[in-house]
Amino acid sequence: MISETAPALEAKAREAIARFKMLDGRKAVLVGVSGGADSMALLSFLCSLRQEKEITVLAAHINHGLRGGEADRDEQFVRDWCETNKVKLFVLHADVKARAERTGETIEEAGRNVRYSFFAEKSTQLDAAIATAHTLSDSIETQLINFARGTGLRGLCGIPPVRGDIIRPLIRCTRSDTEEYCHYNGIKYVNDSTNFSHDYTRNSIRLDVVPKLYKINPAFDKAAARLISILEDDESCLAECAKQRLALARRGKNEYDITSLADGCPVAILSRCVSIAAADFAGMAQEEKHIAAIVNMIRKGAGKIEIRGGGFAKAEHGKLIFTKLSEQLISKQDFIFPFMVGMYENSAYKLAISTISEATLKNFKKFNNQYFKNAVDCDKIRDNALIRAKMQGDKISPVGRNVTKTLKKLFNEAKIPPEDRAFIPVAADGDGAFWAGEIGVSERCKVTDGTKNAILLEIKRLEV
Repeated sequence: MISETAPALEAKAREAIARFKMLDGRKAVLVGVSGGADSMALLSFLCSLRQEKEITVLAAHINHGLRGGEADRDEQFVRDWCETNKVKLFVLHADVKARAERTGETIEEAGRNVRYSFFAEKSTQLDAAIATAHTLSDSIETQLINFARGTGLRGLCGIPPVRGDIIRPLIRCTRSDTEEYCHYNGIKYVNDSTNFSHDYTRNSIRLDVVPKLYKINPAFDKAAARLISILEDDESCLAECAKQRLALARRGKNEYDITSLADGCPVAILSRCVSIAAADFAGMAQEEKHIAAIVNMIRKGAGKIEIRGGGFAKAEHGKLIFTKLSEQLISKQDFIFPFMVGMYENSAYKLAISTISEATLKNFKKFNNQYFKNAVDCDKIRDNALIRAKMQGDKISPVGRNVTKTLKKLFNEAKIPPEDRAFIPVAADGDGAFWAGEIGVSERCKVTDGTKNAILLEIKRLEV
């Protein structure tokens, strides 16, 4: 029984846990704890349920290496609280700034990816659900960010209460609810100074936009909560309709009958069918542009596009089919062979590999850039070189450009159609890719004045 004088957080969190079955079948919960009011309220609340729900509560803390002594203070605070309250704690030290510089992610993206990778690793080891302290306030901010970026209905639902093994018991509580809960129960917490920086998108929404909405409607959080609840119900209904239609259209593993899928199907349902099917296949959500392209492809009954997760969606012979790159190559047996002089073909390109004569090498400066862009110094290649398809993470330093980029980025810059990229030949050895069709040779294998043995790689797009 909840006391009438108890803070609102307890009733709201219990209602969310029950409605979304967050703890059903759970024996352990790993709580992401920063040391702030939200996460300390969540950790304390879940600890209060240990006996009632028969769960083991564990904690995970990430020191992102961004705030120096303040971050170390937060870590020690969490360590002390967990030791006092008999909660096993796992701590990760990460250099998020270095990761962001290396990967091209923003600091926010890098931090989020580090956190969730750590949570996933530990939750798997511990067979535990992951509990994050996202609140209604966070969900509203996410809703506004998504709105500004032109999201669909799902994005307007804000942060989902449950996503796989991730649960969010405070998703119906506001930030003021968590602070009130901490004050009422004498729970100390720390403040992150970066929460007040306008350099981050979410902070700008929180500090600049949300206060103006409260001026328009002092009960803005309640209004937003009603909207989110309505949209969640609508999205759930549409998603269920899509799942049913998808089941009827299924014709095999990752194959769907286009007629059953699309005939008389509203785009709101069809786009969700595509979204669900693509996510199930690739193991990750697809961007709106991918969904729209696949829907258009279904309407035409033909086409092929690359999707996130290293695969393709194609429409042919009345079916929508999802295939992995490796499956496509193996089934065709046309795109992995030793790096040797000769003529080779796959489904889209013809590749000619030929030697460059000694006389030509002596006069190589007289030839145009395009010619030697595709010339390779054989003595700089390691053993076991292959001609193969592009692999995730392949990078090249194109000759003369003084940059290193992934082939994905280089293909984007060259405006190569996504459906062609899986068929573009790539030459690689033990040190990685050293030549790619349409891009050219990497700096490490380029022809120079001192080159004695060289070959030329020339590709031609086959007529479809």
